[in-house]
Amino acid sequence: MHRLQKPIEIILIISLLSQPVLDVLTYFGFPVSTAIRVSLMVVGLLYIICYQGKFKKISIIYFLVLGIYIFVHFINNLIVKDPMAIETELTYIFKTIYFIVMLFVYVKLFYTLTLRKFFRKGIFAIVFINMVFIGIVMIIAEITGTGAGTYHTPAREGHTGWFFSGNELSAILAMGFILSIMFFLQMNRILKGILIVPLSLIIWSMLNIGTKVAFGGVLVALGVGIVAGLVEMIKERKFVSTTILTAMLAGVIAVLPLMPIGNNVNVTVSNTVPDQEEQLVTSAAQYSVNAEKSIEQEQKGEEETQMQEYIPAQSILLSGREEFLYNTYTNYLDAPLTQQLFGMGKAGNYSTIVGMNLVEMDFIDWFFNYGLIGFLILCFPLLFFGGYALKKIIIFKSMSVPLMIVSTAVMVGLGTAFIAGHVLSSPASAIYLVVSLALLIRFSDKGL
Repeated sequence: MHRLQKPIEIILIISLLSQPVLDVLTYFGFPVSTAIRVSLMVVGLLYIICYQGKFKKISIIYFLVLGIYIFVHFINNLIVKDPMAIETELTYIFKTIYFIVMLFVYVKLFYTLTLRKFFRKGIFAIVFINMVFIGIVMIIAEITGTGAGTYHTPAREGHTGWFFSGNELSAILAMGFILSIMFFLQMNRILKGILIVPLSLIIWSMLNIGTKVAFGGVLVALGVGIVAGLVEMIKERKFVSTTILTAMLAGVIAVLPLMPIGNNVNVTVSNTVPDQEEQLVTSAAQYSVNAEKSIEQEQKGEEETQMQEYIPAQSILLSGREEFLYNTYTNYLDAPLTQQLFGMGKAGNYSTIVGMNLVEMDFIDWFFNYGLIGFLILCFPLLFFGGYALKKIIIFKSMSVPLMIVSTAVMVGLGTAFIAGHVLSSPASAIYLVVSLALLIRFSDKGL
């Protein structure tokens, strides 16, 4: 079996390079991504079980507990839920545990690869190549007019190229661009100059998607890159990184009004802040509207009052998902105890298999869909590895530039998962959070 270890590690590394290719193939009707990712997950489990490495014992114990939980979760819903879209439920379970399994796999893999010269630059190079590939696809789609629209409303602009989900693509680029900045920082002066073109392409792609997550990713990546460049400038008296990244940030601000994200930000602001005429009309009608609302609230009774009490209608955080959250919340309260503990499955106890809507805030979806017990089990790896990394950082009292960069990528990934979703239960974007977390854990340990 030991002679297979190196081939398995090569497969796992190559699989990182294949990620955007799989998504493009899916867009054009070649549904191979799920089969390949399932196969990789199986290979990863064998890699953990069959070969010695860090965290092996706790990994095996955890997977046994996770397996038992998933079995109980599915059987319980099979008994309780009616209707139940079995294929959809199983797909959702796979997409969720994919992130968990691959996190353990790549933590082990990165500890093994540390002994090889490839590791220090190779992982960042792979992510950078993926980001450039996405950028090339985006610009070809722009030129040919074949890109999928990010939004389904004419007021908002942006496209996702040959990728389906704007939210997933935004999360991928937000994390991937931060890691690409680390690749840029590792280069010499001449190569940094050459990399201006591909980095600009990535930035252009992120601004053209038109989402706040992608735009925020650009600002955070360039910001942390400038900070890292300042550290480099102080320690080594090198000004190239800071100069280039500052110029890029200024360029982003300059072109913002011309890009889809600039239009979408204006739409958001105009929808949020009414003009003077609208304010006058609103003021004139406010009294009668308030009176009508009072009467309607009395007639509707306790149900609407509860909705307003638990979920404010104007919540910025929920971004219009109040109804989905309220429906899921009430489903959870009405669900039997077994479902409250082991989860209601995807989208809760739906009455029809058409329009199974998630809240699209990953941690909230985890809680309702997998119950209290499932939520704790799924969060355990994040708490365990996060605690391990924090402990090592405190012990060694060290915050290197690579550690700062990957920590930022992790925070962006987890923040996106919490606010916008489409990370923890979306394999295409989850793998970049996996890589960021695995790098954080490895870089926090002494020796890198």
